[in-house]
Amino acid sequence: MPSTPGAAERLAAEGAHVVAVDVDGEAVEAVAASLATASVAVAGDVADEAQGAVAQGAHQLADERIARRA
Repeated sequence: MPSTPGAAERLAAEGAHVVAVDVDGEAVEAVAASLATASVAVAGDVADEAQGAVAQGAHQLADERIARRA
């Protein structure tokens, strides 16, 4: 992880549950696992119109996964 915290780290430090989305599945899983709050990793390219459902479905997926952890 970078020495300067990114948006996910800053949000989690403030208590937010984070949905991290990135094309690099392994990297995004590592980021989500390292956060201080219950957070979810989603592998996908939100810039690719064909994968636009990834961003739209991420919120619902996060709600379900975080609810199971609580």
